[in-house]
Amino acid sequence: MGSKKQKGSTKKKGPKGKKARAKAKLERQWGEVAIIDDEKNATKRIGKSRLKAQEKKISSGGGGVSWGGETTLESKKNNNDDDETTERASSNTPVVSKGIMKKKTSSTKFEQRKKNRRRSYNDSSSDESSSSDEESDNDETMAMNVLMSKIKKSMKKKKRAAKRAMEEDMVEEEQEDEVDTPMEKEVSSDDEEESEGSSESEDEEDNDASMPDDPTNADILDDDDASIENDQDESAIDIFRTRFSHKPLSGEEVDSISQPSRDSISIGGSTELLLTRKSIVIGDNELKDHFERTSEEKQDDQSKRDEQHWKKSAMKTLESSRKVLSQSWKRFNNNKKDFFTSRQAPLYTALSSYADLLSITSSMKERNELHKVNLLHVLNHVLTSRSRIQRHNKQLREIEKKSEENKEDEEMDNDDDDNVDGEKFRDQGFTRPTVLVVLPTRSTCHSFVEDLFQLTGNNLDNGMNERFEGEFGSVQDDEESEDDDKGASARRKEVMKQKGKDWNELFGDGVNQDDDFKLGIALTPKAAKSQAQKKQNSSNVGIKMYSDFYKSDIIVASPLGLKLLITPEDEEKEGDYDYLSSIEICLIQHSDVLMMQNWDHVNDVLSLLNQEPQNINNTDFSRVRNYLLEGQGAHWRQLIMSSNVMDPFLQSAFKRYGKSISGSIKMRRKIEPEEAAISNVLIPMKQVFQRVPAASFAAQSSARVKYFCKSILPQILESKQKHTMIYIPSYFDFCSLRNVFLKRDLTFVSVHEYSRTSEVSRGRARFLQGRKPIMLYTGRSNFFHRHNIKGVKHLVFLGLPEHPEFYSQHVNHIVSAENDPSAEVDALSSVSSCLVLCTKYEAIALERIVGSANCSRMLKSQKSTFMFYS
Repeated sequence: MGSKKQKGSTKKKGPKGKKARAKAKLERQWGEVAIIDDEKNATKRIGKSRLKAQEKKISSGGGGVSWGGETTLESKKNNNDDDETTERASSNTPVVSKGIMKKKTSSTKFEQRKKNRRRSYNDSSSDESSSSDEESDNDETMAMNVLMSKIKKSMKKKKRAAKRAMEEDMVEEEQEDEVDTPMEKEVSSDDEEESEGSSESEDEEDNDASMPDDPTNADILDDDDASIENDQDESAIDIFRTRFSHKPLSGEEVDSISQPSRDSISIGGSTELLLTRKSIVIGDNELKDHFERTSEEKQDDQSKRDEQHWKKSAMKTLESSRKVLSQSWKRFNNNKKDFFTSRQAPLYTALSSYADLLSITSSMKERNELHKVNLLHVLNHVLTSRSRIQRHNKQLREIEKKSEENKEDEEMDNDDDDNVDGEKFRDQGFTRPTVLVVLPTRSTCHSFVEDLFQLTGNNLDNGMNERFEGEFGSVQDDEESEDDDKGASARRKEVMKQKGKDWNELFGDGVNQDDDFKLGIALTPKAAKSQAQKKQNSSNVGIKMYSDFYKSDIIVASPLGLKLLITPEDEEKEGDYDYLSSIEICLIQHSDVLMMQNWDHVNDVLSLLNQEPQNINNTDFSRVRNYLLEGQGAHWRQLIMSSNVMDPFLQSAFKRYGKSISGSIKMRRKIEPEEAAISNVLIPMKQVFQRVPAASFAAQSSARVKYFCKSILPQILESKQKHTMIYIPSYFDFCSLRNVFLKRDLTFVSVHEYSRTSEVSRGRARFLQGRKPIMLYTGRSNFFHRHNIKGVKHLVFLGLPEHPEFYSQHVNHIVSAENDPSAEVDALSSVSSCLVLCTKYEAIALERIVGSANCSRMLKSQKSTFMFYS
């Protein structure tokens, strides 16, 4: 019968899961579950040894327990009518139900083992009862020790995982940037033993892989994979965590953001930083300390002490940055003395505070230094954000994996995650792009991307390099040929040299001047380098070019390119700009060039940043930061604008769209008399500045045109003055004045940015010959082409030029009998002149031309006419 049952029975599958198998094994070894307290549900599991001890006690008292699941009480068999004996037996012996849970296996070997146990128990004598009790106690102790050890191990795992999750955001480790240093070898033996023990007890984990949106199969970072630096400054401020863990703003805090401030501090020379809005971010702020501290020391000692303090502050910030950037920064910056120059140090400290920054540079060298610091800050922000997201992705996968393995503890684990890590995993926005870089031309984009690869230690692939160089690299002129006259080539080079280095960098021969472009760049931090990778000098940062905007971290584009992309072909439909909904840093470089293109496009792009998305775009809202859900993303956006000159349009956009909770900072330069543009006038010339009354900033344009037509133009026409050039910075003023000339049928020639080359050449020749007495010359045409207008004897500025060098450039080109005796000078125009018409709203441009002290005196004076003689 037994063999038939064995043959006909189907083999049951064993329990799944590590803990379930251990539990089943324990039950097979130590017995079954008994139900106590009058056939109620079992609340305590009794092992084999305990049941065996109970049987012996019952047998000595007249009762017995059978291992087949049946109960026999001798008191009931022998004295069925004796209620007292029955009550005594029931009170002294446990009642074991027939519904005792049977063993999960039905093998014959196990049944034979049970029979042997019953036989050995029934045949045992009373002399052996004491020894069996001792053995059962030992067996029970061993079973409990094994069970408790397993429970302790599982609890240690959970505590370790929770502790690791909490410490990951408290310690900024850069394990993907680690190199072999003596610091890495000093790893404590306790940490090694703990990691080995945990790896042995846990199941083998899957290999780390990058997220679907990641451009490369890089390893997911984990803070446990690398050692913590023992010499790391514990007082270093994690501004990233302090800023992006801040709760959404209340109504009072939103109102306090717009409150102005007037704190300022010198950063060397005549340059100072002006704190226009204070920070409301809670926590220590290195920049705030600079503005709040006061000193009564001498100016010379104070400036030296400030320079050293700025450099220490910048180095402290750099040490807490990504290692891949801090290690390559000195080589990339190409500064042999220090990591930062005297101008870079305070600006990098200001940038690292995530305050809105409007910076002004006075030379190409300062501009290049500032652009490098901007790139360092942008890359550090992106890599820090991406590494945190990757760590959280890995933690979420581990939590999900553990919950699948142990479904019984799923509710408890979920409760722990909600209590401990509910806000921790909110590390993203609605979309992936976090940085928007606005540049004017493809050549500036080419320089930005090249610097990005150089700072991260990457190299472009051959195929990608060919495409990138073809679209953003230098452009060959079709007009050039090998048979060109060497003399003409030499003359062209001389003309190009006269236009200046800054012009040749933007618009010179071979420079790509296209202003319609857009480019997506995806960055992925990798794990620490292996020895093979170090020999190959491979980078710890994966870079993917031409990625989709929704899968990019950095968007580099021109205002025109974004405007065309956002504007739909069908006017009834709305454009797609959801990829701009989570921008955290907006970097606008070469703002002076963008003003010459079309500043309205820049304002349109800034107005679309951090708007609520129109589509879901596969957004995981459980990981979206709370302030974005509250519609306050603009207050967590840092606006960085850099320009060679200050302009009211820049200030207006900066004040309107700069809403960072970390405050707002503007750079202000005081122009000394020797640094003013008027000091670069090299010819003897009387320069008259006429202040034109204007009711408002918007009315100043029409006020200048009316004053010129009413007071200046009649004198020019009456004296029949020739060789008069009127420089007009604004194209709208040019259109107004041209219409006046056309209505009066005046003889003139115009050179503007939309003129054809043939028209410009013909007009310049006729003006030089005197056939056209008046030339209307726009500021944008001068900026993009830098024409050398010859034959100018009388110069009128209908408004101050945006760039101060344009003033001295045109004044030095004035021809007179004094500076050029060989020139043919008419009797009526033997005396040259220079007249400047300006309003009080052009104080910024006036300061660059005459200096800060003279500008203040001219604006406060009751007189309206001022003359400078060089």
